[in-house]
Order: sequence, then C-alpha cells, then structure tokens
Amino acid sequence: MKKVLSLILTVTLLLGCFTVYSNAALSLGFKKEEPTYVATMYVCQMDRNHSLDGHTWIYIKNLTNSTIKVGAYNLPKGQAVSIGTFGYSIVGPKDGSDPKGLYYNAENYRYNKAKTFEFAYLEKNLTQKQLEKVSNKILNSNSWSYFRNCTWAAFRIWNTIPGQFCPYLISPLFARLSILIYSSHKSDGFKLYNPKADQIFKQVGNGSGATLTPADANVPPTATAD
Repeated sequence: MKKVLSLILTVTLLLGCFTVYSNAALSLGFKKEEPTYVATMYVCQMDRNHSLDGHTWIYIKNLTNSTIKVGAYNLPKGQAVSIGTFGYSIVGPKDGSDPKGLYYNAENYRYNKAKTFEFAYLEKNLTQKQLEKVSNKILNSNSWSYFRNCTWAAFRIWNTIPGQFCPYLISPLFARLSILIYSSHKSDGFKLYNPKADQIFKQVGNGSGATLTPADANVPPTATAD
C-alpha cells in the first residue's frame, strides 16, 4: 500500500512540475509563434450576361508599412494591385505590341471607371514566403489563349497556396461556381484600389527576367472576349 501511495505521489509531483514548467515557458514567450502576414490575396469573379460571359482575376493588398514585390510590380504600402490576363478585349501596351497576356491594375482601373464592384471572391492571407511563391507563379503566367484564359491564370496563381482549391473549367459559369461552392465566399464585392494612369502595366516576358511596360486598360471598340 505504501508503494502504491508513493508511486501516486511521485506521478502527481511530476505532473505538477511539468505544468509549472509549461506555464513558465508560456509566460516567458516560449509559445507557438503566430504567422506574420504581409499581404491578402483574393480571387475574384465578375459575372456578366448571366454567367455566359465574365472575368476572373487576382487582387493582392499590401498589409505592411513598406513596399512589397508582387510579380514584377512594386506594390506600395496602403495600396492593392489587380492581376489578370486579357486577350483582345484590351487596348494593351502603349507601344502597340501584342495585347495578349498578363496585366497589373487593369481590373482596378476598369471597375473604378465603371463604378461597379459587384463580384464574388475568396481570400487568403499570405506570409512572406507564400507571397514569394505567388509572385513566382505570377511571373510565369504571362500568356493568354481561349483555353488558357483569365480563369486559368487566376486559378493557377490562387492555387499556389493550399486551401480553397479552385478547379480550372474554362467556362465563366464554372469559374463562378468554383468560388460560390465555398461557404466562406462573399458576393457583395468591395471597392478596388483606384490606380493612377501611370500604374497600369503589361508584363513583358516570363520568370525572373520579366519587366513591365505601360499599358492602356480600356476596351477597344472591336473587343469580343477577355
């Protein structure tokens, strides 16, 4: 009986010491560190003609007090950049070169000009390492075709970071459903950052050597599709 009581007492003391140590460690700051987020990424889908037409893009907001790199774009503090691909429904580079490809701030400009912000979206917060992965994917998404359209580029970038996976299914209707299927989605939109004329760019090239060229985000009179 004494041995049993002795064993129980020993175990109790050990548990007590462990609890005291754990509490002391927590009070000294030895606790799981919360991630530091530098940006919020959104995947957005604008519905048109009852989902027979539409546009999908990425929107990234700077959460820091300094400039961050988003793809080939330097995003100042307090600002956000839209990123999306276009085919023939954009005037494009001011030097008259091929309009097809990836643009920065084209959606921001267009939807502020039209004063319309009704779109569905999902959002994810990004750490610095995650932002670097997203930026690398952006740098390598400078192409457009009917099969590799705006939804392909946006979902490709969005899926770089795990969580709320959006399958690429070409059609604007399926693109919208890929977002609406998540209960965390929002469909009221929000007011996008309103860029200045000199903040609209088209990406030239791919990868680490990609550069930006000034672009016109307006829609040409003969435009038919994004």
